[in-house]
Amino acid sequence: MADTFFKHSVVAGDVAESKSGIVWFMIPSYGGAYLIQNLPPELPAYTPNNKQRDAILAITPHVEGLWADAIDISISKIVTKGYEFTGPQRQIDRMQEMFDECDGMNGFFQFMARHLRDHKTTDNGAWVEIERAGDKPGAEVISFHHLDSLRVWRTGNPKTPIYYEDIKGVYHELQWYQCFNVVDMANPRAGFFNSGYCAASRAYKHIRKLAAMDTYFDEKITGGGHTAIEFIQGVTYEQLKDAAEAAESQARDKRVLFYKGKLIIPVLSDLEIKTASIDLKGMPDGFDREKEFRIAALNYAKAVGLPPHDLDPSLTARGALGVGAATQVIEENQAGYGEGDWEKQFVKAINRLLTPDSVTFSFVVDDVRDQQARANVSSTRTGTRSAQITSGEITIQESRQIAVDANDIPRELLATQDVTTDESLSDEEKPVNETISGVVRPAQVTPVAAAQTVPEESKVNLSPSQTQALLDTVARVQSGELDYEWAINALQAIYGLTEDQVKAVLGPPKVATASAMTALTKEIHAAREDLNRVTS
Repeated sequence: MADTFFKHSVVAGDVAESKSGIVWFMIPSYGGAYLIQNLPPELPAYTPNNKQRDAILAITPHVEGLWADAIDISISKIVTKGYEFTGPQRQIDRMQEMFDECDGMNGFFQFMARHLRDHKTTDNGAWVEIERAGDKPGAEVISFHHLDSLRVWRTGNPKTPIYYEDIKGVYHELQWYQCFNVVDMANPRAGFFNSGYCAASRAYKHIRKLAAMDTYFDEKITGGGHTAIEFIQGVTYEQLKDAAEAAESQARDKRVLFYKGKLIIPVLSDLEIKTASIDLKGMPDGFDREKEFRIAALNYAKAVGLPPHDLDPSLTARGALGVGAATQVIEENQAGYGEGDWEKQFVKAINRLLTPDSVTFSFVVDDVRDQQARANVSSTRTGTRSAQITSGEITIQESRQIAVDANDIPRELLATQDVTTDESLSDEEKPVNETISGVVRPAQVTPVAAAQTVPEESKVNLSPSQTQALLDTVARVQSGELDYEWAINALQAIYGLTEDQVKAVLGPPKVATASAMTALTKEIHAAREDLNRVTS
C-alpha cells in the first residue's frame, strides 16, 4: 500500500516532494490565525465557513491548561479503545494493513488524535478524505487521511460537499464518495451546510475566564504587567526614575530577576507625601478562585463528554456541586453521552464509504467494568428466557434464537436456520449474503459427510430439545418454507445424521398433504408438551 503513497490524495500538496531546500512556505487560508496569543472577549460571528472563529477555537488548548487537559483525556479515552473487523480473513488483513498505514503512514491512532482534536475544537468539525484508485464511487479504496478543518470549505452541494485548500494555496474539489464529516451538535438551520457547534464553542466563556485568571495571578506574582496607576505627590518623577534604575541595576548584579523585594526611596523633604491609586484590573469582591476552578472544570467535562472525576478526581471526593451523585448516572448512560454521538457517526461513515460490503468495522472496549456490565445484562436476559421457557411462553429453540439475536451465544450454536436474520441487523452492520467471521448463511451450507461418525444402521438418540428442533425443521420443509436441499445439508451437519436418515425424516421433496400436516402438527405439539414437562 505504501507504493501508492498519496498518489490520489488532495493532501499530496501538503507534503514536501524532496529533501532539498531549507525553507518551506505555507499559505494560511484564514488570515494567519495560528499567531493568535490571547483570546478575544467574544468569538466572531457563528456562520458557516467562518475560519477566523474556528481558528480561535482551535487555539484554545494552547491558551488554557485545564481545557487542554480535558481535550487530551477525552481524546485518549477514545484512541485507547481497540477496534475490530468482521468479515472474510483475506479482506480483514487488507483492512488492517490500510488502517496501520493510513494518514500518510502515521497509522490509525495518530489519525484519530488529529481527527478528534478538530471535532472538539472547530465548528466545521472533523473531515476525512477517502483516497480511491479512481474518480468514481466504486473505485478501490487505497487509504484515508485527516483533512485540516481550517482548510476545508463547505459548498452546500451534497454531491460536491467541500473544497480543500492545501498549504500551497491550491484548491481541490472533493465528491461525496471522497470524504466524510463528523460534527458535534449539527446545526439544523438551512444555509449552515450541516456545520456544528463544537465543545470549545460551548465552553468558550469558561476557557477565557480561566485563562485570564491564570494571566492575572502570573503577573501578580512575577511583577509583569500593570495592575494600577499610582499618583504620588511630594516626589518628583526624576527621583522615582533614578531610584528604580539604581535598584534594578543592583538586582541584576546579584542575578535577582524575580521577587526583588521592596524599593526604598529616601526623601530629603519636609513635604507630606500623598498617593492616590486607580486599579486597572483585579479580582471582584468575594472572589473564590477554587470555586471558579471547579465550575470551569465541570463545564469542561460536560462540553467534551467526560465524567467530572476523570478531569479532577477531587471533585467526586468532596462531592463538589453534587458531582458525586451525578457521575454514576453519567456512566450508566455513557452510550448517549459524550463520545457516543461521535462514535455512531464515525463508525457509520467508515462502514458506508470505506470498508468492503463484506467487512464491518467496530470499536471494542476491553475495560473490566464494561465487561462486567455486559455479563450482568446477559445474565439478566438469560434469567428472563429461562422463566419464559418454564411458563411455556417460548420453547428452548425460540429461546436460543432470542439469545443469538442478543449476542448472548454465537450464531453457530443455533440448531436450525436463523429465522430472524433481518431483525438482528444493527445500524453498524451490513446486509450481506456471504460468509462473515465463520458464520455460514443458509444459502452457503456445504454438505457434511457424517456417515463415518454415525453408522447408518445405528439408532440416533436425540435430546428433547433436538427432537423439537428437528420436528420444527421438518414442518417448515414440508410446508415449503425451507429449501429441501439446504435442510438435507444442515441436518447432516447439526445432528450428525447420514443423508439417507435425513431424507427418511424429511420425506419426499414436496409439500405435504393437509392430513399429513395435521398429523405432523399434533406430533410437534406432543413433543413440545414433553419438553415442557422435562424442563419444569
